[in-house]
Amino acid sequence: MVSREAFLGIVRDSCKTNLRVPIQKVLQDLIPEGQNELKDEHLRNLFFGNYMEPDADPRVYTEVPNAQSRFYVVWENEFLVCFSYFQVKDYDLLVERMTYYLNEYNLMSQTHMNLVLFKFAIEHISRVSRVLQQDNGHCLLVGIGGSGRQSATKLAASMQEFQLYQVMSRKRLGRRALSYLEKRVWQIAS
Repeated sequence: MVSREAFLGIVRDSCKTNLRVPIQKVLQDLIPEGQNELKDEHLRNLFFGNYMEPDADPRVYTEVPNAQSRFYVVWENEFLVCFSYFQVKDYDLLVERMTYYLNEYNLMSQTHMNLVLFKFAIEHISRVSRVLQQDNGHCLLVGIGGSGRQSATKLAASMQEFQLYQVMSRKRLGRRALSYLEKRVWQIAS
C-alpha cells in the first residue's frame, strides 16, 4: 500500500520529469508563506465540486470558489470548452455549504442523519459527489462498519439531486429476488 507521502513523491517526480517544472512552482499558491515545500496537508485544502452554489442551474463543475481563479481551455469533441477554477481560501464557507446540504437532506428524508462535518468527512463527501457527477461514475467505498461510507454516499447523492436506491443484502438472495431487484432498478433508472 502506498502512503500519501509516497504518492506525493511519485507525483512530484512525474511533474518534474514530464512537465519539466517542479511541483512547488505549479502549486505555489497552496504553500503557506514561510514554507517552501509542498506537503500532503497543503493538498488536502484543495476541494473540487459543483456544490458551492446550491440553487445554480445548471451547476458548473469548479473548484470551491474564492477570489483567486485559474482559467483552462480544453478541446472536447471539436468544441472549445472553458473551465474556470477557484482555489479554497474560506474553509468555513465550505462547511457552511455542506451543513446546508445536510439540513436539506434531513428535511426531505424520512430518516434523519446526524453527521459531524469535520474535514475528513467533507473530503469524502466531496469525492463521492464528484464521482457521481461524472458520466457513468462509479465508486467502491471500503472501510469498517460505522465509518460513514453510507452517510457520505447518501449526502453526496442528495447534493447532486439524485435518487438513491439501496439494496439490502441478505445472506441468501435467490435468483427470483435478484431478478426482481434488477427489474426494480431498471424501472427506477428509466
